[in-house]
Amino acid sequence: MNPGSDTIVFSVRGSVAGRNADGIATYTPTNTPVTGCFLQPMTLSDKVGDTEFAEATHRCISPPKAAVIAVQAEDRLIDKNGVSYRVVGKKVYNTWSGGLDHITVICQEQDG
Repeated sequence: MNPGSDTIVFSVRGSVAGRNADGIATYTPTNTPVTGCFLQPMTLSDKVGDTEFAEATHRCISPPKAAVIAVQAEDRLIDKNGVSYRVVGKKVYNTWSGGLDHITVICQEQDG
């Protein structure tokens, strides 16, 4: 299945590369561009209070490539404009015969 014409970079965290000054693990990501994707917005919410915060949820429908299969929560997607999205989860869809058809990745763009 080829759901769209977008090229999305799937940035999968690799192994732990070290620790920063606060002792938090840092990772070396593996960036893989995948063609034939379709990135579309799903929801948008604005939170206004002491701070202003906007959160947009998107879904990326993608062919079942190895980089997409490897993506997990907290990995990143990067669109053609350089906007980064945090992966929340994914769902794998199969064909009637049991083969892989496509994968839907749910991700969030956050700006605040």
